Amino acid sequence: MAGRRIREALRAKLISSGALGPDAYVVIAGPADTYGYYVPTREEYGVQIYEGASTIFGQFTLEAYIDKYSSLVPFLADSTTGAPASDPAPVDQISNTISLQSDVVFDAAPIGTTLGDVLVDVNTTPYHAVDTFSAQFVGANPRVMIRRSQI
Repeated sequence: MAGRRIREALRAKLISSGALGPDAYVVIAGPADTYGYYVPTREEYGVQIYEGASTIFGQFTLEAYIDKYSSLVPFLADSTTGAPASDPAPVDQISNTISLQSDVVFDAAPIGTTLGDVLVDVNTTPYHAVDTFSAQFVGANPRVMIRRSQI
């Protein structure tokens, strides 16, 4: 429902601005590598079942999306020059984060082995497309971050 509302609001704005003709069909597609979570309608938010309760931006999420996308309509016309103003970058909060996991106190390969040793190798017989294979290696604790000082 939210997608249809966004599409209809943007279609109306595009037509009224002259960017599209009245017979235009508008398709809403997200940019690559982005995720905006679930966008509920105010009705979905009010009921507070899964859809409404699963939004992180609150009951006016849809209206905020429509407002933001509508502000970009003037930049979609063929005769447009320039680009929309960019919002300020969010404040870097990495230095304010805390961890509730304790650090790894000791991490080493078992006696007689080194990191990367093969404990169980794959079979040497030929494999077919549906076959499953497995191998085991000596590895480190995944919570040990070698480049921790670079974060």
